[in-house]
Parts: sequence; C-alpha cells; structure tokens
Amino acid sequence: MKVSAPASLPMYALPGTGPYWAALWAHFAAHLRAAGLPAPGVLHQPADLHRHWRDPRLLLSQTCARPMKLGLHAFVRPVAAFHYDLPGCGAGQYYSTLIARVDGPASGRVAYNGPDSQSGFGVLGPLGIDPTGGVCTGAHVASVRAVQRGVADIAAIDSYTWRLLGRQPGARAGLRVIAVTPPTPGTPLITGPRFDPEDLRAALARAMAEAPRALLRRLALRRALVAVDPDDYRP
Repeated sequence: MKVSAPASLPMYALPGTGPYWAALWAHFAAHLRAAGLPAPGVLHQPADLHRHWRDPRLLLSQTCARPMKLGLHAFVRPVAAFHYDLPGCGAGQYYSTLIARVDGPASGRVAYNGPDSQSGFGVLGPLGIDPTGGVCTGAHVASVRAVQRGVADIAAIDSYTWRLLGRQPGARAGLRVIAVTPPTPGTPLITGPRFDPEDLRAALARAMAEAPRALLRRLALRRALVAVDPDDYRP
C-alpha cells in the first residue's frame, strides 16, 4: 500500500466552504487512487504554505501566479486550473475586483492580503495604485473586513473569493465594486517533482466530469478542468 503524499486546496478555504471542499477532495482522492496515485484521505491544513508547496513529496495543491513567478516555479509544476463560474471570464482565468465602501472614497489607503498575491497586490502597480502605507491583512477576507471597518479605503479582491463571499449573508455589506481588472491565468493546481502533471490532470478531469452538480454549484465551479501553459507562471 502506498503511503499518501501531502495534498491541500488552500486558496479558497473561506468560512462556510470547508465541507464542500472536503467533499470535492473525497471525490478527487478516489479518482487519484484509482489512477495509482497516493492521495490522502483528508486535505492537509499547512501552517506554512510556502514550505508546504516546496515539499518534494507534494501530490497536489493550489497556489497563485505571483508565488510561481517569484521562484516557486523551480519547485513545482502546474497541473491545471479550475473553470470558475465568473461573468466575463474564460476557462482557466480569473480577475480582481476593486472594492470600496458605499459611502467612502474610491481611492486612498489600500488593504492587501500579502505582497506575494497577484490578485490582491500584483495588480495594484499596473492600476497606478501605490500600496505603500497600506494595510497587509494576510487574507482577502480580512481585506474586505478592513475596508468595511474603515481601516482601509480600497482593496483588490480575488474575483472568485468575492463571488463566494456574495453567498454569505452580510459578508459584502456596505461595499461597492469600483472596477475589475482584465482576466489573467487563474490560480493553478500544482504538483511536486515526484508526480507527472499529465497523470494528475487526467484523473482530476475524470473526477470533475463525474462530480455532483449540486457540489459544483455550491463552489461556483464549472465542470471543465483546464490545461494550463507553464509559461504563464514563469518569471
């Protein structure tokens, strides 16, 4: 019997979504094991994501384009991307949603989730927004709350996170959308050096094709799993 390898789906583990990601993983794990891959029974909850991503035993995780471009690409290989159910967005893409308070300014102090985030930080410079003096919150959800509470005036939020928050009562209360960015390659699923991305992608594509429709609706995911271009995630 093969010893299971680490696996996680950490990018969108928002409050209230845990049971749905766990259910999707159970579905994934069954297909991965059927393909001879050592999938664990439950997802890992790593305290240090960057260390987890660099673990040479890594079977599967999900990251952001910016860590890949900042050096993670040397330790992992992209497998595929989800097709998020987002308006105006192609398969395997996402964008950022810029928010402000309904009664607040459309510029000013910025909240961002971290300097290694493409959707929350990397998009700011091209938009002419200087994060200097901004508030580093550690998470998109925390950036939303910072704007709601007046700790910051604006924030760039991962559009898929913004979509999921829209399903939670009060999570987007008092906020307005002031802009959205052009679509870019989405947050990739990744694997470590021990595993073949093609084998993983094939097993996960079969899993998505057979996933319960109600579960995919809960997670705002479309059925397709999208092959990605590794060059999109290189420096």
